Amino acid sequence: NEIGMRSLLTDLQRITWPLSKLLFRLQSMPRFDNHHSFVVRYSAMEDLGLDMHMDDSEVTLNVCLGESTFTGARLIFCGDFGSPHHRHVSHTYHHQVGRAVLHLGMRRHGAEDIASGTRINLILWNINS
Repeated sequence: NEIGMRSLLTDLQRITWPLSKLLFRLQSMPRFDNHHSFVVRYSAMEDLGLDMHMDDSEVTLNVCLGESTFTGARLIFCGDFGSPHHRHVSHTYHHQVGRAVLHLGMRRHGAEDIASGTRINLILWNINS
């Protein structure tokens, strides 16, 4: 947003909302009214991975932008924060350049350490105030 991409990301959010509503049964929630976006970069020379956490969003869109070759840095999902199984691994996602994953912000997740190459991802936190 700070570098002038707010309107582009707002347009992306307009696509994210109907998908989120359908996938996560958000019928009672009004549409997203704000967003926060940033880029993460994992490589041997920078951040290797990211500890388990939850996002400050209703729904997060995570788009793998590149680089073209990397190994490791899988996205590990656990249960929803506050649930009895919030520390149990439920799914492992292997990023591919040009693909995205959509998940609830309260879903605990983290990135394994990268083994080789560089992975760059655009993160869009969809927020409903």
